[in-house]
Amino acid sequence: MIDYVRTHANRFGVEPILTVLNAHGIGVASSTYYAHAARANM
Repeated sequence: MIDYVRTHANRFGVEPILTVLNAHGIGVASSTYYAHAARANM
């Protein structure tokens, strides 16, 4: 899921993608995404 957001973030933005995912039952806070992305880039 993180890869999906990362792949499409330039086109749609992170928050809009997470909003749609949350509406469909895949709850991920933007802070959780950004924390994971920061750890992945270390």
